[in-house]
Amino acid sequence: FVSIRGTLHVKRWIEQLGMLRFAGRYGGRGSAFKAGQQLFKRLPRRWKQAVRGRFWSRRLRRQSMLQDGGELFDWEHTQAFCTTEYGGITVNVRGRQPHGIVAPEGGVEAVRERLEEAARQLLHPDTREPVIEDVLSREDLFTGPQLHRAPDLWLKSRDDACYLALNWMGSWTHGADAVFTAERPPIGGHHPDGIFIAAGARVRRLEQPLQRLKLEQVAPTIAHRFGLLMPEGTDGAPLREIFAGELADAIEDTRPAAAAHPRSEPQEYTPEEAATIEKRLRDLGYL
Repeated sequence: FVSIRGTLHVKRWIEQLGMLRFAGRYGGRGSAFKAGQQLFKRLPRRWKQAVRGRFWSRRLRRQSMLQDGGELFDWEHTQAFCTTEYGGITVNVRGRQPHGIVAPEGGVEAVRERLEEAARQLLHPDTREPVIEDVLSREDLFTGPQLHRAPDLWLKSRDDACYLALNWMGSWTHGADAVFTAERPPIGGHHPDGIFIAAGARVRRLEQPLQRLKLEQVAPTIAHRFGLLMPEGTDGAPLREIFAGELADAIEDTRPAAAAHPRSEPQEYTPEEAATIEKRLRDLGYL
């Protein structure tokens, strides 16, 4: 983890670019809105959380996450939006999104290029250093048959030290029109670099440190230690160089074709199972 040094209000930023518009009560700018905003800014943190929980209902939050924004946005005036953590931005493409307005041919690339250019120009108000270190496409990060479900662009903050806030209710409950604020939420930021430790009778001491170990290699390495093979399509290969003896060699795949290439079939839940799952999701606050 890293210490958070500021907050980028992603939806507010896209809104200021003129590429997103909130719908109804989520985008007001009148005198009542401003008075409520000023009052909200003076509330203790605990009260702010209570207000957010009261007005941003679980139903609306779930609808927004599952339906690409739900009723949050004025879709006729929204070219791009964000409904996921960690700075993922989706282009509102005609024919792909339920209320898409951006032309698939030419329009998508133009929106992506404008967002990327604007992101790279964001500066920290105190240090004047860039807030965004990199802008990545979904093709840079993901592969597989569900790639089309991922947001089109992902923002990576400088040193991973910027909180990329969703601002579910626009700027109303964050009390600021600024895109970037010095607000430091009581959380740490995820950092891509971590620590990997392996020890045991069948683990050898390395003469040189491992170079750029990836997270997706951890599970295959553990499976390899116990002589197990990962299903086809698993990202990452085992770190055989950390093992001694026969574990340093690849495991021969002697499985029948059906076992080596398992196919998942749609699973139907019984009413009792569905009720149990729904209760657990509700207890966790997702419903």
